[in-house]
Amino acid sequence: LDLEADPLHVLAFFGCIKLGLWTPYVQLGINGLGNIALWLYWFLISSHLAMALEAFLIHRYAAFSVPSVAIALAWYGFNDVVDYFVPILEGPHHTVLRAEVVTGGIDHSLPAHDLAAAWAVVLTFLATFLALATRVEKVKRAAGES
Repeated sequence: LDLEADPLHVLAFFGCIKLGLWTPYVQLGINGLGNIALWLYWFLISSHLAMALEAFLIHRYAAFSVPSVAIALAWYGFNDVVDYFVPILEGPHHTVLRAEVVTGGIDHSLPAHDLAAAWAVVLTFLATFLALATRVEKVKRAAGES
C-alpha cells in the first residue's frame, strides 16, 4: 500500500505500554477481585501484562520517528487530561473504579482516582521515554552499519 504507518505503530506501542501496565496496577492495587470470577480476574491481569510485553516487538518494524512519538504523546497526553483532570461532556471518562462507587453515585475526589490518574500519567512518560530511547538506538545502529 506504500502507506506511512509509523504513527500507528507508535500509537500501538504507547497503547500496549499504557493499557498493559495500567490495568494490572488498578486491578491489583485499587479494585481487587470484587465479585469477578478468580480465573477471569487473573486472565484480565495476565492478558494485559502480555500486552506490555507485546510492545517490545514493535521496534522490529517501526521507525519510532520523532514526529510519530509526538503524535502518540499528544494523543495519550490529551487522553490523560480528559480522562482524569479536565472532563468534557459529563465528567471523567476513565474506567469507573470500584472504590469510586459510593452511595449516591460515583465520587472522583477519592484517593483511588488520584492513584489511577498518577499511574496513567507516569505510563505516558514511560512510553515516551522508551519510544525515544528506541529511536536513539535505531539511529545509532543505522549509523554504525553505513
